[in-house]
Amino acid sequence: MKSWASTFIIVAGILCAAVIVSRFFLSFRVEKDIEVKGYGELVVRSDTGKFSVSVSTKAATISQAQANLTEAIEKLKAYIHVNEPKNLTLNKSLPDISSVKKMNDKGISTNEVEFYAASQTLSLDSPDVEGLSKMIAGMDVLFAQGLELQFYGPQYFINDTEQYKQQLIKKATESGRQRAEILASAAGGKLGRLTSAKQGVIQINAPNSTQNMDDGSYDTSTIEKVLKVPVTLNFQIVR
Repeated sequence: MKSWASTFIIVAGILCAAVIVSRFFLSFRVEKDIEVKGYGELVVRSDTGKFSVSVSTKAATISQAQANLTEAIEKLKAYIHVNEPKNLTLNKSLPDISSVKKMNDKGISTNEVEFYAASQTLSLDSPDVEGLSKMIAGMDVLFAQGLELQFYGPQYFINDTEQYKQQLIKKATESGRQRAEILASAAGGKLGRLTSAKQGVIQINAPNSTQNMDDGSYDTSTIEKVLKVPVTLNFQIVR
């Protein structure tokens, strides 16, 4: 009986020692997490373009200023009609007419009207970004017709960035894992399981831009854009 009890105590001691050793071995094999960043990029073309052009005229009387503005607007609309991009939406602001007072010898404004200034803005919107860009590039001919114009834009947008998010996140995660594998291998270990992942904000930049803003960027100056998203990944390294 004593022999059996002694044998039980010995076996139990061996098992306890094995558990302690295995736990020590596991803690030795599983090191602290390694944190890496991965980046996903896609080159995407804009699918909407916006552009505004303001026409200005002036004359000695209100009626003449208005007549001059109407004539200038018609010339501008005629050019747009000939060079119109597909599915163009055109909106006009209300005409604005104001008086410009004469200045005296001391540069102080008087109550005497020197002339009346009139202006109106046309806003253009089209999914045909190439056609819109081409139309804008040719607008220099209007200056030769005596039109006084001021341009705003163009601006180019991507209507639905959500459709690209899954691709971006997949690319970024693959990039991060590759970096983690290189680091783990260089340290003489193997990459363990993923313990956490965090997605950053999407950056929408012009090609070759290095702009990176904490709350995201959105460049509207180019038709072609680079969408970029970062992810932060934490992996275990096993030796």
